[in-house]
Amino acid sequence: MAERIPIPCTNCGREKYFEGLCYWCRIEKERDEWLVMPDEEIEKKKQYVIDNIEDKDIIYQYFRPLFHYRAINTADIAKAAFAKEVYYPHELYRDAFPETVDKMINLLLTTPDKTEGSSMLCCLSLVKEDPGNKILNAFLELENNPREWRKKLYVDPSRYADIGGWTFEKDGTRVQLVYPQAYPFVKGDREKDKAAIMCVRKDTKCSHCSCQMVDMLTIDGRDERLSFLGIDGVIKALTCPNCSSVYGPTYCRYTVNGESEVLEVSDDAYLDENYMTDEDLTEFENNNFVLAREPVNPLYGCKDDITHMIGGMANWVQDTEYLDCPCCSKKMKYFAQIQDYILGSGDGTIYFEVCTDCQIIGMAHQQT
Repeated sequence: MAERIPIPCTNCGREKYFEGLCYWCRIEKERDEWLVMPDEEIEKKKQYVIDNIEDKDIIYQYFRPLFHYRAINTADIAKAAFAKEVYYPHELYRDAFPETVDKMINLLLTTPDKTEGSSMLCCLSLVKEDPGNKILNAFLELENNPREWRKKLYVDPSRYADIGGWTFEKDGTRVQLVYPQAYPFVKGDREKDKAAIMCVRKDTKCSHCSCQMVDMLTIDGRDERLSFLGIDGVIKALTCPNCSSVYGPTYCRYTVNGESEVLEVSDDAYLDENYMTDEDLTEFENNNFVLAREPVNPLYGCKDDITHMIGGMANWVQDTEYLDCPCCSKKMKYFAQIQDYILGSGDGTIYFEVCTDCQIIGMAHQQT
């Protein structure tokens, strides 16, 4: 059998085993094309989606980039989708008309055996506006008084609210689990822009696997772009990159003066062997990513698995995973994601969550 010879990407030089652009550069190229597409062309493609709302291939090829990259209003799309009983992807209903929302809620509350119950809950959870708390009240009603179709669900309705980045207390109080603002990381000069920095090596080593510890993410909440986080100072997410990129979750306690200490929570969160090479850490530390100057659609980072983000909603590889704060037990708030291909190895995403009351950062990893 002939030996496979790696071929460098024609754009970035990454080694691969096929001609042309690598996976990451192909996605970047596609994203750039959608971002500069004229508005009239965007409207044509939006109408094309409406006219072919039952075609899954068209939905995937056109709707997702229209939504994530261009933040189109989905009200007309949601109306067409509901008429055809199309409930996926759930983002179709982000800007649903109030009458569309009312009809969907009515079906969930009055139909004894609704086979699409779980999908409809996901759709409702992602609706951006909820005047009069109709959606919240419907979720609360279904939580307290389950309909017959609840038996087909694996979890309570409140778990589906997580899909939309929120949850609710028993008394009906809505709790946001994400931030409405979002900034992606872009390539730039880390020496000139230190608002958000990925990977700074520490002098200490992990007590479990002996890998060198890192500040996986450093955030300066005093930067105007990050004021939405409500953090008046510098915080650092201290962790072992070896353990946190495989197991987890891991936690650290921070101060707004840039100090952090690891919280030991469970032996299941750590490894005995270090799989992270010095070359991996060097490549990670030498990354050239900085925070973008302009905000983007809060769901911008949900389109692909190459985008590093601060704020907005996460691109969950598996299910949503809002951690419980190890101190107060309340659900933590998601605030960032780093795709761990940047570590030089690994294939997944590290999610960062915060409890500002207890000054705890939690880091969860999901494998692709």
